[in-house]
Amino acid sequence: MTPIRRGLQAFAQDWRLAEVRLLIIALALAVAAVSSVGFLVDRFEAALKRDAAQLLGGDLVLSADRRLPAELIPQAQAFGLNVAETVSFPSMAAAGENSVLVAAKSVTDAYPLRGALTVQDAEGKQSEVRSGPRPGELWVEEGLLNSLNLKLGDRLQLGNLDLPITRMILVEPDRGAQFAAFAPRVMFNKAELEKSELIQPGSRVQWRMLFAAGNAAQPRAVTQWQSLLEGRLDRGQRVESLQQGRPEMQQTLDRAQRFLSLVALVAALIASVAVFLAAREYVNRQQNGIAIRRALGLDGREIMSTLAIEFAVVAILSCALGAAIGWGVHWVLAWLLAGLVGVELPPPTLRPVLVGMAIGAVLTAGVVLPRVMQLRNVPTLAVIRKDVVPLARGTLLAYVLAAAGVFTLLVLSVRDTKLAVGVAGGFAVGCLVFALIVRGTTLMLSRFRSTAPGFALRSALAACARRPQGVVVQTLALSVGLMAIALLVLIRGDLISAWQRAVPTDAPNRFVINVQPDQVEPFKKFVTDLGLPAPDLQPMIRARLIERNGQPIGPDNFDDDRAKRLVDREFNASYSATLPAHNTLAAGVWQKPDSMETSMETGIMDTLKLKLGDDLTFDVAGERVTVKITSTRNVQWDSFKVNFFSLSTPGAFGNQPKSYIASFNVPDAKAREFQAAVKLFPNITLVDTRNVIAQVQGVLNQVIRAVEFLFLFALAAGVVVLFVATTATRDERKREAAVMRALGGDSGQIRATHGWEFAIIGAIAGLLAATGASVLAFLIGRYGFNFAYIPSPMVAASTIVAGVIVTLAGGWWAVRRAINAPPVVTLREAL
Repeated sequence: MTPIRRGLQAFAQDWRLAEVRLLIIALALAVAAVSSVGFLVDRFEAALKRDAAQLLGGDLVLSADRRLPAELIPQAQAFGLNVAETVSFPSMAAAGENSVLVAAKSVTDAYPLRGALTVQDAEGKQSEVRSGPRPGELWVEEGLLNSLNLKLGDRLQLGNLDLPITRMILVEPDRGAQFAAFAPRVMFNKAELEKSELIQPGSRVQWRMLFAAGNAAQPRAVTQWQSLLEGRLDRGQRVESLQQGRPEMQQTLDRAQRFLSLVALVAALIASVAVFLAAREYVNRQQNGIAIRRALGLDGREIMSTLAIEFAVVAILSCALGAAIGWGVHWVLAWLLAGLVGVELPPPTLRPVLVGMAIGAVLTAGVVLPRVMQLRNVPTLAVIRKDVVPLARGTLLAYVLAAAGVFTLLVLSVRDTKLAVGVAGGFAVGCLVFALIVRGTTLMLSRFRSTAPGFALRSALAACARRPQGVVVQTLALSVGLMAIALLVLIRGDLISAWQRAVPTDAPNRFVINVQPDQVEPFKKFVTDLGLPAPDLQPMIRARLIERNGQPIGPDNFDDDRAKRLVDREFNASYSATLPAHNTLAAGVWQKPDSMETSMETGIMDTLKLKLGDDLTFDVAGERVTVKITSTRNVQWDSFKVNFFSLSTPGAFGNQPKSYIASFNVPDAKAREFQAAVKLFPNITLVDTRNVIAQVQGVLNQVIRAVEFLFLFALAAGVVVLFVATTATRDERKREAAVMRALGGDSGQIRATHGWEFAIIGAIAGLLAATGASVLAFLIGRYGFNFAYIPSPMVAASTIVAGVIVTLAGGWWAVRRAINAPPVVTLREAL
């Protein structure tokens, strides 16, 4: 008989063993968890690569937060490049008595240079066009029509423009990620931008200039023009190329990928533990068969070849099953995350399949083969003595190499070394801490086994003391899975509730932005005429930090990405003679009104590594203003009140160009009347924070639903570990049950003993899971959302109850045959 045939025959025989089935399930879970995210990320990246030029709207884009020099257009044309311009900013649009916040965008006739706009006319006909709206037209997204109850042909007021809506935008090539698109698009021709008077001092505007080669033979011209631009970039300017794709879209997908990869890594690591335990128990069970085969004349080489073929079949079957599950799951994830991207995803490649199957192969080879190699020389007498073959040094080295291989493949699958190292390290440390706690708890409980009330409870405590390793493994696996689920419940429910509790019922629900100095008093009168308190309008100055203590400061001075972004854009700064009531002084002394001083928010002090006494120089509309940091403030950003990073003195910023901003509470009964402000002051922007919060929560819910779905892998892997660890003690439990029944015990007492044992394990696991989830939720709330998290006794109690129920159910299923086995047969097998 050939080795292949022997291996297939051995697999067919061993398929009935629980250890083999659990090994296949564990391997499949590990492969499925990793490959499902891999498939999704692969499709995202393929879409970015495929549509890079369309997502940019050109071959190259120069973006800035201030007007770009007009002389760049003829210079680019001299390189043989086509040029288009866009100007994007938030604004208010009104129709009748209704108004809504929109993402306004003015475009030149040549826009877009790459890709096409898909639009729909009044007759419902869809078409692709390669130029934007003509003067006198407005194109809008469907969301705006629904919000204002409009149809194509109706008129819309945008600043000083009152134009008909001629087309509905279905696809905008350079819209990028919709993650940050909290307002529907309104597009009009750039020739009417000045007439609209929408852009005023203090407006937050993004200016973009798009470049594209005139024909396919000019890619070198684009590269040369890019090099020229990058060599003379000013502060706040950025070059976006095809290699970068759409930065904000890439950032959005990176966030989603990291979140999902985190869950996939946890599930894969738990599944790896299940693989290790299942393989160990299967190889231990093979010890008797190998010894008998050797006694019948088979040599070690034949035995090893047979087992190698068998495990190859196990690996191939498991990996194929896992890849198939991952393929199916990724479609669900893509559906749950459909709102994050606005492009059609291409089919995935085979790369996730290969990486997932490689992980399964390395796990099989690294975990199983070292144990098999130990058994090739097992003596026949080991069957009689029922010895367990000890691990050799080479086997331990093989485990280390297998762990390194799996870790490397996990890094390749998530494409984030820092995340993989953090998760793997945190998983290892967390498991060690949990294991120590479980071991200490079981030792403490074992002291009461002689005094505990009831025979079943005493027997259960004695069993825990006899099987410390099994108890630790079972409890550890279940606690990690339960902690993942509990953490998700806390983040989704209690953390959001804590966030809502942090905002009082009378908190501001409207922001007004871009009020000009000559509009301050008329706007206050408009608000008070509605019967509302006069708004506290705060001056807002656009200021760019250019020097610290006389030395230039820029993105190159920092390694942190957030710090780079902060110093590369303009601040929304302000001035005040007094400390705002909703700010608290953290350090230093409040400035004198006529001095050149400033107070900085504590967070930005840490991010930019500033300190009290530093001199900061700002560029305000081309004028240099130098102020000294004399104090720091604690700012409650979630108060929905107006706050600033930099709050200087009137003497420093009082004479600078400014607009005004305010936040206030508008009762629902006054909301309709308040919207009329847009018609009276067309340049202002009203932000309804209720809608913004609802939209943010909508996006978060998409990610949470996807993570919920992936957490099922972690829970399933934890249940598999529980089954494997419980199965490992099945033979021992059979002997214990046989002895108990031979000594007069009945099945009810045996079931009660096992019930108490599993209940103890489940309660400890649930308590650990509840504690761990609460600690993580506190850290997320404190450092991620900056509010005080209030622990939820209900979630903690539910987690403990769930731990007991899951352990009782899983444990009973795993040992039900051991309890019902005839004692005569069991004792005869034990001899």
